[in-house]
Amino acid sequence: MPLNAHRMVENTARTMANNLFEIYARQNDIYRALRARGEITEKDARTIFIARLIPKLYEEAREYLTSCLAEPDDKVTPYLKEQIYEALILDNPLRGNRLVSGAQATKPPNRETRRRTLH
Repeated sequence: MPLNAHRMVENTARTMANNLFEIYARQNDIYRALRARGEITEKDARTIFIARLIPKLYEEAREYLTSCLAEPDDKVTPYLKEQIYEALILDNPLRGNRLVSGAQATKPPNRETRRRTLH
């Protein structure tokens, strides 16, 4: 699997996915039934869930890290802000290899649309 996120972005997405698993585990009837029958362990379910969700959370992780840059220095130290800033810059070229949701994807204009806008 090619690297498609800076380590800080990936770790932030991993933390987000781990937190979402807690909600999923409490509210998902299918998961609870599988656990009750002993068909899956919590550790295996968590591992699978997180591995599948991390790539979908990269952009949300970037947004969270970006919001940390606006926090006061007593909440996020200048050193950490510098690390976040550098991670976001280094992550930019990697974004092209990522999966994006339909809401985030943009469709290039077709030939007819381009012709109309040029004339």
